[in-house]
Amino acid sequence: TGVDKALGLQIGRALTATGDPLTSYGRARDGSYWLLLPGMSAEKSRRLLADLAQAVIGSRFQVGDELVRLTPSTGFAVFADVDSPEHLLDHA
Repeated sequence: TGVDKALGLQIGRALTATGDPLTSYGRARDGSYWLLLPGMSAEKSRRLLADLAQAVIGSRFQVGDELVRLTPSTGFAVFADVDSPEHLLDHA
């Protein structure tokens, strides 16, 4: 819907405002956001996720006529630790 698209663009701006270049991020069918951070250490990835969560927490988003706040939930998995995309999802 139009609201979903507008909210998605606002969230994308909040994610990219961290100052760290995100190699790739996108939105899944269920509305969740996925980040691919190739070549980044596990520790740096965890710190980046914490920074991204804070960027979302510190932002207000326009939904229709209302300003709302979102509560992010993050998961983390290392590709080397899994053998399939489904397994990766289970670990994240």
